[in-house]
Amino acid sequence: MICAISPSDMNFEETLSTLRYADRAKKIVNKAVVNESAQEKMIRELKSENQKLKELLMKAAAGGGKINIEDLGMGSAEDIVSGMEEREKLMEEMDKPYEQKLAEQKEADKKHQEEMDERKLKENPRAPHLVNLNEDPQLSQKIYNALKEFPVRVGRKNENPKPQIIFGGVSVQKNHAKFEILENGLIQMEITNESALEQTLINGKQLDPENPKQVLNHLDTIYFGSNQMLLFKYPQMKRYLMLYKQEIQEEQNSEHNSDEEEEKVPQEKEKLDEDEIETLAYNKLMELGVRTNDPDLVICEDYEDDEIKNDHQAIDWETAFAEVERVEEEKKQMQMNAIKEAERQRLEQEFLAKQEEEKLKEQKMMQELAAKQEVLLK
Repeated sequence: MICAISPSDMNFEETLSTLRYADRAKKIVNKAVVNESAQEKMIRELKSENQKLKELLMKAAAGGGKINIEDLGMGSAEDIVSGMEEREKLMEEMDKPYEQKLAEQKEADKKHQEEMDERKLKENPRAPHLVNLNEDPQLSQKIYNALKEFPVRVGRKNENPKPQIIFGGVSVQKNHAKFEILENGLIQMEITNESALEQTLINGKQLDPENPKQVLNHLDTIYFGSNQMLLFKYPQMKRYLMLYKQEIQEEQNSEHNSDEEEEKVPQEKEKLDEDEIETLAYNKLMELGVRTNDPDLVICEDYEDDEIKNDHQAIDWETAFAEVERVEEEKKQMQMNAIKEAERQRLEQEFLAKQEEEKLKEQKMMQELAAKQEVLLK
């Protein structure tokens, strides 16, 4: 097998996935088998056994009637008994009526479906969680990390205690970060390793070194290390944001109608636009949250499948990475502006210093000239 991998740390996840697949593939052992049905196989084996038994009986008749089991060419007595038991089971399976086989298959399918349902319950898209973002759309949002048993810690696998979310990428630190649920039900991420501060971005921005924690919003992107990008989803938070927007709009409409009826206000109040309502609702959400921090109550049970689908399509890897690049570009621009400003100040100081030096020279020359004139006058 030939694997195409990349040396870039940005492709760490794809490289690791490719190498794991290659490692599994090289362990595959191909065994050539005859393409035949179970009935045909049994008939062939029985014919072979009959032929061997006939040859053994002929040999026993010529040698005085003694039979050596090893002369059968079918292994030891235990092997023969084991083979007979397997064939008996196969014959029983063949003798089963079609209705019984169908019922057993349905039972197996039911058990498999129950296992899938149990897995879906653990990966509840209506509960707070994190999903991965990947450059390959087929790998994006496939890894589900539940945010339930707080605090949820992020780090490397060789830590003690072991973190709930484990990353092995470049620049991921031990005890990298943790997620906690506040009293109002909002979820806050905090950097718990000082060296991880520069390796962690939220929506492309670093956290404040003086206070390295931030309350997360629905569909925020989190960048750990140099190649781990996650998407934070909190449907209940989105639901309450919509609720607060609706309350603000209703309050505004109620005040407007009461003013018109009572004619207490001579001029009509200006209505808030959508952006202003969005800002007020967001501030209210940050203050009141989702009004509970019970892990079972922060699940948005009425979150529709269409909403889940829209969230899935809202942000992809390219959109999130473009935000990181935009912030990085702004940071570079700020650094360039700072360098330009420092250079301007340096040139200005040099200019002022040069002016001061020329002024001192001029004063010195004037003093020398005055001294000469005084000598001449004497």
